[in-house]
Amino acid sequence: MDNQLPDPIPVSKAELDAIEQHFGDLLDGIFESQSRTVPAVATASQKGDRR
Repeated sequence: MDNQLPDPIPVSKAELDAIEQHFGDLLDGIFESQSRTVPAVATASQKGDRR
């Protein structure tokens, strides 16, 4: 059985909207408290993220 995920993992716009709606304030607080460098997860779109 192949347990490997594709790179990048496809994420639909509806999934991103749901995450933002439910966790947006929490994620903003986490990323604002860190340095002003771009988090690694934000660079996924540079690898061909399908949004």
